Amino acid sequence: MFHGVRLGQDCTDVTFHINNIEIGGFDYNIVIDNNTGHCFFRNVVSQSAYFGLYVRRGNADYSFTDSDFTNNRFAGIGMPRNTGINMGAFWKVHFGFSPYGIWQSNNADASPGNRQQGFLFQYNFLNCDFESVGNGAIHSEAQSDGGGVLQGCTFVGGWNDYNDDYRIGALNKDYFVNVPLCHYNLVDWGAQPWPTGDEGIIICGGTGAWTLRGIGSI
Repeated sequence: MFHGVRLGQDCTDVTFHINNIEIGGFDYNIVIDNNTGHCFFRNVVSQSAYFGLYVRRGNADYSFTDSDFTNNRFAGIGMPRNTGINMGAFWKVHFGFSPYGIWQSNNADASPGNRQQGFLFQYNFLNCDFESVGNGAIHSEAQSDGGGVLQGCTFVGGWNDYNDDYRIGALNKDYFVNVPLCHYNLVDWGAQPWPTGDEGIIICGGTGAWTLRGIGSI
């Protein structure tokens, strides 16, 4: 349960800039544990961990630019069911060579704080690669506490595929995106649509869940 870089814990209205670092070999390479403030990641390489980045407590205004959360034992980014992140962007971020790209568990974290709940709210994924994921790109197992909601997100460009070399056989490779609830998300696939898992591409409930563009065939 070792942490490499830990951001926050009872800080208020602070801004973290994490630039030009490479970190690896911890259980949790980078941990966000703060319910306010802003985090900016630029040119960050986080590999060879169980989670490249774990959001224990999170809120709003996160930016990830030109970074790699790849080659991790379970997921590039993880969080518990009662934590989400909102109002931010992933630009030229590489996920993959791992079982999951972004993953949310059904376990709750008991630490106090005015954390954002849900999963991903109002996030832009621009030219982000989910390459060689073993089990799925974006996956939430949250079943309560308002978790597992993907809302107002945009996905444009990027390379996306599966690779069974990184699959955990005891876990499903069912859908590329598997979340309980979605509301008003946009996917512009361009030349590289999301691949099909054992059961399909996307599964979710919700209202006005997806607008899909640039589809040649499915």
